[in-house]
Amino acid sequence: MNEAYVLLILIFNLSLGHSYQSQGIGIKIKGDNVTVTWNKPSSDIKSATLEVNNIVSYKTIYRADLNGTDSLHTVQLSPCQKYKVKLRFVNISGGKYEVDKDFVLGGEYLYTSVDTNITFSIPKLPDHFYTVVSPTGKSILEVQGKHVIVNNDERGRYKIKTTAQHFVISVHNVRQVDGGMFKAKNSELLEGECVVVFVTDKPTTPSISYNEYPFVGNKANFTCISKVQRWPSDNSENLSYKFFWNGESRQPNTIIRRSDTGASVTCQATDDRGQQSPSSDSLILDPYCKPKNVIFQRRKVAIRLNFIEGITMFVESNPTPNVTWIQNSPYPWTISRKYVKTVPKAQISWYSGFDGGAPQNFSINLESTTDGSRTITVPSEKKDEGDLVLFIINGLSSDAYYNGQIVSCNEYGKTEVEFEFETAEVNDGLSERETIIYPLVICGIIGIIVVFVIFKIKEKCKDSKRKILQTGHFHYQDSSTGHKEHV
Repeated sequence: MNEAYVLLILIFNLSLGHSYQSQGIGIKIKGDNVTVTWNKPSSDIKSATLEVNNIVSYKTIYRADLNGTDSLHTVQLSPCQKYKVKLRFVNISGGKYEVDKDFVLGGEYLYTSVDTNITFSIPKLPDHFYTVVSPTGKSILEVQGKHVIVNNDERGRYKIKTTAQHFVISVHNVRQVDGGMFKAKNSELLEGECVVVFVTDKPTTPSISYNEYPFVGNKANFTCISKVQRWPSDNSENLSYKFFWNGESRQPNTIIRRSDTGASVTCQATDDRGQQSPSSDSLILDPYCKPKNVIFQRRKVAIRLNFIEGITMFVESNPTPNVTWIQNSPYPWTISRKYVKTVPKAQISWYSGFDGGAPQNFSINLESTTDGSRTITVPSEKKDEGDLVLFIINGLSSDAYYNGQIVSCNEYGKTEVEFEFETAEVNDGLSERETIIYPLVICGIIGIIVVFVIFKIKEKCKDSKRKILQTGHFHYQDSSTGHKEHV
């Protein structure tokens, strides 16, 4: 008979005020001899009892009383049976703990994979009436004297040939239910040799994680967790793992670089039979980095008594840093903080000119090489000469250049005025504007970016008597507060 080693992992759930870790039972099979090894659940174990039961007959096959220092025991068992091994522990205070685990003692052990084909043979019994059963307990053939009746309930997946001494069994498209013991037996429990088939599938899709949020310059310890899929279980957890960064293999405890931001990290597991798991989901790196590249917009600022002076500082950091100002001055400072933001809208204003007695309509043509072109119709509103017209343009992009025309049109003609402006993301979501105040104390507010554009109108109407004098200005409006101001 072949030699096999099966490691059975058991979990002890212990109480009585003690903290215990998971313990293991090892089963080493050599022929008919089974050696059971174990770890004591605690150091105060006084005695232990080992018991082996036959799962099919519900009978206790073997029992041994052991002392508290024992950690292994060997017993001889009949092959081709399913057994349950039990261990009962008693500590010096009378506390009892019990664990158990099933295992299969075979004659021959074969490993195969799902959706493959396998062929093996089972010796005939010296009897005229017996059956050969599958791992599910169903008969796949019956011997009745000189006749052999094949009971193929698996849609033709089992192919059986007969020789003088053996039944040769071929299993096509192996499935999970084919894992287990194939053996011959009669109604009087006369049993022959058997074959135990272990069916293996790919390890489960692993999950990937790290124990601490990674910082640039530190090692990121990634963990990949998967499970062996094998029926019946031989409790093998011999998995190896590979980690991939943007598809390239890399060690799991690698040093994080700033350039790794946005990298896609995955892992894959391989079992002891060479079966590879699917790839894990991607973990996108966004490592923390300590503040660096601290830049002041102006290195020198003249501080005037009772005036508010602005100092702009840019800091590169992830996450957003907390800024502490350190002064080398005998005079106290008060610091208010303004977060500079790029706003998503612009307000345009102009003055309505003489309309010649006919209502005039306004529209805005806006063009950008990066943000496309659009024509915006200004809602009609009764305006007299010299009235201020206000209109807000929404949906602007940052870091974009715009040019456009304000068009006034009625039945007598059309007037156009051109304008242009740029938007800029000055802080990239990281910088703060710190205002140094001495000696006033002012609460922090949201900063406003204000831009002015002066429009000079050129007369294009045919009627020389009409003079349309229009001046205007352009400024941003903060989308979060709705506040606007002129400077």
